[in-house]
Amino acid sequence: MVGLIEQLRIPTMSNAIAIPSHLAEVPTGRGHELARNALREASVRVGLITVGVVMVAAFAAPLVSLLVGHGVNEQFHSIALNADGVPIGPTAQFWLGADGIGRDILVRSLYGARTSLLVGIPTTTAAMLIGTAVGVAAGFYGGRVDRILSQTTDVVLSFPFIVTALSLVTLNRTATGETIVSPTILVIVVITVFAWTYFARLTQVSSWTSGHTPSSRHPSPSARAGLTSSSPIFCPVSRRR
Repeated sequence: MVGLIEQLRIPTMSNAIAIPSHLAEVPTGRGHELARNALREASVRVGLITVGVVMVAAFAAPLVSLLVGHGVNEQFHSIALNADGVPIGPTAQFWLGADGIGRDILVRSLYGARTSLLVGIPTTTAAMLIGTAVGVAAGFYGGRVDRILSQTTDVVLSFPFIVTALSLVTLNRTATGETIVSPTILVIVVITVFAWTYFARLTQVSSWTSGHTPSSRHPSPSARAGLTSSSPIFCPVSRRR
């Protein structure tokens, strides 16, 4: 009787569908393993500590300002400058001293950390996304796509960063001195335009050296040249004479 019931039992979803062995054996805990391996690197730990300190300083800026009683743009000519108008050094009231017009350097530095995070986080994220997309496309497709994207990257790298940034800042003002675009947005755009190229170069070389794409087995001349170029992301390859 029991055997007959077992034969008449309607198969469930798990019994009716046969899962391939290579799909059933899904590795677990890969994220934790990658995190542990990353934390073994001293550079990763130093970077995390640095970012953590900056974030704590940025969030603590209003609290420190309230504690010392100094605003970010508040000037204290009578107590922060001496008789000759020279800023005083660190004191009990000004822990890091004052600037040339009597403002608290500590408070201004902590509020400056907020600006650094406001610019750094979106800039790095946008540059990484754009550069990764360009590098993967160039390394995966190869051929004409690789040549076009590589030459575009070279053109962007040929522009001097400082000169271009100062020129855009100058052009961002009207005849009356008012800014056309927010300076923060302008800085984010300028840094992103130049920073994505380094992600693209690194991702491009990594894509064809991984051995999973046709272009990785036969890297294009532009990709091979990227390994020995003098761009900041690559170190020159020494050759024996």
